[in-house]
Amino acid sequence: MGFNYWIKGLFVMMVSSFIFNIIGIGTSVNQEQNLELLKNMPLYELISAIILAPILEELVFRRSLKYAFKNNYIYAYTVGLIFGFIHITTSLSSPIMLLLIIPYSAMGIAFGFTYKKTNNIYSTITIHMIHNAISLGLAMLGGI
Repeated sequence: MGFNYWIKGLFVMMVSSFIFNIIGIGTSVNQEQNLELLKNMPLYELISAIILAPILEELVFRRSLKYAFKNNYIYAYTVGLIFGFIHITTSLSSPIMLLLIIPYSAMGIAFGFTYKKTNNIYSTITIHMIHNAISLGLAMLGGI
């Protein structure tokens, strides 16, 4: 179903985020806003991040561009980079913050390859939902 792509994207996301934390880049404004919403309006954030965002993002970033690229690699990397860039636009306070595109794009690329491999938007929506649920679950376990 595409979990192998998710695992690869997750690995790149985790390693790059770990390195960014070590060198002091930190997290994106998007991530900080999600954590703030989780703390202040948990039900809203859970519904938004686990259900609504994956559906909308997969339809916008994957489904709408499905036929724009014939080559699977160009498709996956293009939609992944667009996905990553949209998630960091509010974080661009300095050029170094552009590096935050790496963890988001890693997941976007993984979702792109999943969609091309399965030819089923529901598979990417499901994996995206699972990814967001795990991320929020870990944030809640970590005391947000």
